Amino acid sequence: MNTPEPLEVTIESRSDLCRAYMPFVRGGGVFVPTNRHYELGDDVNLAFTLFESGGPVAVSGTVVWVTPNRAQGKRMAGVGVRFNADDGLRAHLEGLLAGISGGDEPTHTL
Repeated sequence: MNTPEPLEVTIESRSDLCRAYMPFVRGGGVFVPTNRHYELGDDVNLAFTLFESGGPVAVSGTVVWVTPNRAQGKRMAGVGVRFNADDGLRAHLEGLLAGISGGDEPTHTL
């Protein structure tokens, strides 16, 4: 069985991170725009690149949210991925978001 290519996630700014980060997911998670088909519970590998880092980091996760193509409200198609390991990624992302008011800014999920 072939392992699927990792989903590439590039977060280019703090505001992009604010829209993609899923604080309501236990262990942390991010929304990943994709047209690939996934089901809830699917295991995925991410190639995760942050605006303040040099290159992609391999992150494993589980699909916990699905926004299908042609979703209501013209929402971007993609999946929410919960991080599988408690390797400090959630704390790092929340540190980057510290002091940023999400307020009325729309996110890719809720």
